[in-house]
Amino acid sequence: MEQLLTLMRLTALANFLAFSVGGEAVSGQRELQVFTHGQGDFARLQVDGSFDGHGVDLLRCSMRGVGWPYSLSQAVMARKERLAQQGTMDIWFPSIVYGNETRLARLAFPIGEMAIHWYVRNGADLDPKSVAFKKAAKVSAFPGSAPSRILLAEGFNVQPGTDDENTIVLWLMEGRLDAFLSANFETILKPRARELLESQVRRTLYKKFDVGFEFTSHFAQRYPGFAARFQKALNACRQ
Repeated sequence: MEQLLTLMRLTALANFLAFSVGGEAVSGQRELQVFTHGQGDFARLQVDGSFDGHGVDLLRCSMRGVGWPYSLSQAVMARKERLAQQGTMDIWFPSIVYGNETRLARLAFPIGEMAIHWYVRNGADLDPKSVAFKKAAKVSAFPGSAPSRILLAEGFNVQPGTDDENTIVLWLMEGRLDAFLSANFETILKPRARELLESQVRRTLYKKFDVGFEFTSHFAQRYPGFAARFQKALNACRQ
């Protein structure tokens, strides 16, 4: 009887270790909530509600490698920060590789490159590459986005932004903003706003960045070893 109890305890311990490595559940855990904006080559939203794309393939392969269930949903880029603050998102992609060591430690990459652009009203005598532009131009980006952090870090004349893409177009038309820094967001605009953007706003390349999967601060604190394990799985999937 004592041997049987000992065996049961060892089995329970083995199961615990199998499901909890470094404080992280490997299986039998809630689904991780993964979000993407559903545009571009990394993740394209299909008519039936599913996703395809290079990033989706790498996500599927990497999650299989770490043994976690997950769900993938769509959200516009401007909602990213809000979802993270609400604790309803664990992972976002594609996210540009930029920032301090703390942020970079929450990224698994690369899964490809993303272009970040300046959006400037046609007719405006502004050169985004000039010193004068950096000092005087009223610029903005989606709140909490990587471009917003870039603007602040690089010393631009940053104005309060909004998470409404259509409002951004109106602000550019009205001169409330001289320029807006963002990844491509044309496809998520309402028809009228998109028409204005395409006809009256010019887009110029700021820089291309590596992109990857970003784990929220809340998730990284709860599962401190997960990002490293996911990166290892991602490296294997990329090969």
